[in-house]
Amino acid sequence: MEPVVSQELRRIGLNRVTEERSAVRFHGPLEAGYRACLWSRSSSRILLRLARFECPDAEALYEGVRAIDWREHLTLDTTFAIDFVGGSKTIRHNQFGARKVKDAIADQLRETLGARPDVDLKRPDIPIH
Repeated sequence: MEPVVSQELRRIGLNRVTEERSAVRFHGPLEAGYRACLWSRSSSRILLRLARFECPDAEALYEGVRAIDWREHLTLDTTFAIDFVGGSKTIRHNQFGARKVKDAIADQLRETLGARPDVDLKRPDIPIH
């Protein structure tokens, strides 16, 4: 599907479209992501990268996720869920990685807002990959 999706994204005017294994990446302002969500018929999902950081171990994962300002994306009234894929010497299970991400988000919001939003594994308002 990668060639079909990349052609479709180029046709709707997105820039720097590159095919990867099981993914197609593009760059642009938030408006480009909205355009992809609105007009792409072949994509199964569109993801917005919030940050990029080195992640050699579980502690670096926790600190990198915690450094994101989650107040820009979550409120105390929104639910979220983590879909984690990846691994390292200290992150050997996807559930462990997902828990570290969830803990980093919850800890940051509890510290800044005094509480944290709920997790909803079935129908979250904000899915995080």
